[in-house]
Formats: sequence, structure tokens, C-alpha cells
Amino acid sequence: MLGAGGVVINDAWTTADGHPPPPTHSDLDLSITTNRIYSLPTPQVLDMLSTALIASSFASKTRTVPDARVPIVKFTTATSYGAFDADVSLNTDNGTRGAAVMQELLKAEWSERARALLFAVKLFLVGRGMMDVKQGGLGGMSLFCMVVSYFQVSKSGERRR
Repeated sequence: MLGAGGVVINDAWTTADGHPPPPTHSDLDLSITTNRIYSLPTPQVLDMLSTALIASSFASKTRTVPDARVPIVKFTTATSYGAFDADVSLNTDNGTRGAAVMQELLKAEWSERARALLFAVKLFLVGRGMMDVKQGGLGGMSLFCMVVSYFQVSKSGERRR
């Protein structure tokens, strides 16, 4: 968590344990929580955030998505910051809570195998253009839940003797 001027940014990156994200359509998900923006229309707040990201030279490009179920600003950081993709939502904690649940589930004995399977399935789906939720594909959390469920209910979750 980073705090500045009453604004809290919660890092909901699922690989926050120090592993780099897979090089396949992964991004950093952030949530800005503040009560100072409730009086403004969401599109205006997203535009303000987009402008600030570009003006600060932190982002090289931005795109607002005000009509999504969870309105966000999508951006790519400047090359000097690693040129990675990120999404910023406003006043939502679903991602932060989801990341905490994911981290807890990945403490199971089968977690390394789950990570490997998750990565392999994600590569498979990305290669076929099936990871875009708007196009009918699977999102990262859905995919994670499917893999965890597989290990929880199958004999594959148990070590073979």
C-alpha cells in the first residue's frame, strides 16, 4: 500500500510475491480509494487520472474505459518504469480481496503445480485469443479458479506415492 494525500493505492497484483508476471497479457491491477471523488462523474475522474498519468511521464499511453462493469484507466508505463501494462479502478476493493484469497489458496501443497498449469493454460489461451473477457474469453481470476478447483477436487492434487 502506498499513501499520499489521503489517496490509497492497493496493489492487487497476483504475483506480488516477487515473481515477474508471465510474459503473456498480464498486467498490474491497482485501486485508488478516496472519498474526494464521489461528487464528480466517473468519466471525468477517469479522464483526470489519465491526464495526470501522462503529464507525470509515468505512463506512455492511456485509455479510459468508463462503461465497463468496473470503470478503469488502462495504461502502459513509460519505458523508464518498465513499460508494463496496468489498470486502475476507483473505490473498489474486489481486486485486493481477490488477491488475498489467491495468496491464501496458493499456500497449498499443490501450489507449484497449480502455478505451472495456470501458466501453461494461460499461454494456450492467449495464443488463441481466448483471454479477452469482452470477446467471450476467460479472465485471469476465472482461469485461476478453474485451476484451483481442479487441484482441490481431483486426485492430481494429492502427491502420488
